[in-house]
Amino acid sequence: MPVYNTTCEFATAGHAQILGREFNCIQRKVTLVKIRPIAATRRFTLLAAVALTTVVALPNAAQAAPASGAIMWMRADVGVTVNINKITTWADQSGFGHNGTMTVVGRQPDLVLGALNGLPVIHFGGAQSLNIASPPSPQNFTIFIVGRNSNPTETPSMIMGPTGNFPNNQIRWENGSQALFVGTGNNLPVVTSPIGNTRTYHALSVRYDGSSMRVYRDGGLVSTSFFTTTGPFTLASIGSYYAQAFMTGDLAEILIYPQALSDTDRATTNSYLSTKYGLPRGASVLTQVGSGLSNTACNTWGASGAAAGQWTTWWCSQIVVDNPNGYALYAYVIQ
Repeated sequence: MPVYNTTCEFATAGHAQILGREFNCIQRKVTLVKIRPIAATRRFTLLAAVALTTVVALPNAAQAAPASGAIMWMRADVGVTVNINKITTWADQSGFGHNGTMTVVGRQPDLVLGALNGLPVIHFGGAQSLNIASPPSPQNFTIFIVGRNSNPTETPSMIMGPTGNFPNNQIRWENGSQALFVGTGNNLPVVTSPIGNTRTYHALSVRYDGSSMRVYRDGGLVSTSFFTTTGPFTLASIGSYYAQAFMTGDLAEILIYPQALSDTDRATTNSYLSTKYGLPRGASVLTQVGSGLSNTACNTWGASGAAAGQWTTWWCSQIVVDNPNGYALYAYVIQ
């Protein structure tokens, strides 16, 4: 179980919000936080924080890896074929052969060395893309994208989209603060999610389980939508919409899973990405439920019906409770 130093600051008077970033270390002390739900607010107030003397071993960051089972894994630091810094092939590292290619020189993106935490990124300048001849087509999915939008205008910047005869399914930065998801090929409705500043590097992720879609930035939940799709979410191009609209931005890594990952696997992959690229991350909270808290949640989702003394893990930027009945709750706050 990874354990990190913790910062706990107040977002507003009386409301405790867990902030901070992951530390790359072998051992760290944790903080025991005592918090109490505020009546009718579904938030906690900080009552006490006591440093523990126990340390918990943390695996070496160099050994970090994403959750297994990806059907597409694109890394700017591995599997990139270049011709004078122009990318001809971006090879899928999952073993499923979902390679991105471009033969037209003017449409080939650039490899930029040392751009993000000492690692390369692939730069798309507004007219470049890579086509995926055999595209991933999951019905349920979890997708991680590390990159940034560098479009200076408040217009879309395409991350992944359609090409050829494939259906119009898209993931894109809609503007400087939102991401958009749509699948006209499988009735995935237009979902526009606020994700913060898109022009700084971040890990954008989306998880769909057949009835709900959750969008995350750096592991922290930012939106939830409810719907049912009618087929696979096929993504056949990196950086363009039918060679008509393009990305202006940079990509470091893409991971696509053919299922809604468990919170544990999602957290593992976010930890891998944040460690590798020096990104911030949403809080991880390992919580022991105190007596009387019968229905707890994290950003209105998470463990339901947790009993006193039960341990559960939440990945979120804020702790909330559905049943603020005055009982105290003790938590190891881990970041």
